[in-house]
Amino acid sequence: MSNNAVAPYQAEQRSLVASIKDPRFQAQIQASLPPSVSLERFTAVTIAAINHSPKLLNADRQSFYNAVVKAAQEGLLPDGQDAVLNIYNTKDRETNKWIKKVQYQRMVGGVLKQFTKAGIDAYAESVYQNDQFDFWNDTDGQHIVHRPAKLGTPRGDRIGAYAVGKLTSGRVVIQVMDMDALDRARAASKSKEEDGTPTGPWRDWPERMEQKSALHRLRKRIAVIDETASKELNKIDDEFVDDDDKQPAAPAEEPKQPVPTGNETRPAALQAIVDKEPRPTDEPPRDSADPGPMEGDII
Repeated sequence: MSNNAVAPYQAEQRSLVASIKDPRFQAQIQASLPPSVSLERFTAVTIAAINHSPKLLNADRQSFYNAVVKAAQEGLLPDGQDAVLNIYNTKDRETNKWIKKVQYQRMVGGVLKQFTKAGIDAYAESVYQNDQFDFWNDTDGQHIVHRPAKLGTPRGDRIGAYAVGKLTSGRVVIQVMDMDALDRARAASKSKEEDGTPTGPWRDWPERMEQKSALHRLRKRIAVIDETASKELNKIDDEFVDDDDKQPAAPAEEPKQPVPTGNETRPAALQAIVDKEPRPTDEPPRDSADPGPMEGDII
């Protein structure tokens, strides 16, 4: 960064940090935070996030404040572990222009805290090429064995990720994803450049985002199995939609037939036939031998 660019950057940085420390905004954050998170710690981590991601300085300022308050409401620190403040190009409906907006986004730590609130003991890990890994299902349930490569030895490339959740009933639910599935999850993320290159968390923390993908699918499965946990787990929103989320297209509805009103124009051929038919009279046809109504008849 040239000296000509440093001064404006530092001025913008000081301005944003000062707005975080403003007593009015501090009071808003304090009112949003749960008792378990101190205002001082949350403020320090937020300022560190600004220093770590200079792009936040050029993003829409109001969306930044909204994202910070939302993180505070959930008691999650924007430290890359619990949550991040991510930037997305968003089209403004009023001006029809693209602007950079900040969005609060849970990371693995934040998702795991949501599992804990739901009474689910959960964790997620990545699997590497030189790890010992085995996963199977049988009549007793799902089972997994994962032994990372010995300390000091190369683990090789990442080959997948998995998430494990233990329900209050003792049942264990496991979600395993290989790299093909994880690549599709990454491709479905809206956090990417025009050429498809990942940005934001998928670029900065790919391993954590892969683990989060496994937790995402695990969450949906447990929400179906455990009705008690589903209310808390369904609060977790994700920034991507993977293959597991895609719903089949709804069948096209049959076109509704117009209700006849009696005033429609008949085709010429049909009208010609109708014109040849004798027109009905108001009186019902009567057989000449019919004597008409007799005494005692119901008419």
